[in-house]
Amino acid sequence: MIEILIWAVILTVPVNKITRWMKQRANRLNK
Repeated sequence: MIEILIWAVILTVPVNKITRWMKQRANRLNK
């Protein structure tokens, strides 16, 4: 059970970085 939580954290961190990067890129294109 704990391993699943650790994997969830490991996988969600890069996803959050990618989503932030995509938002920044979208903001640049809109301006």
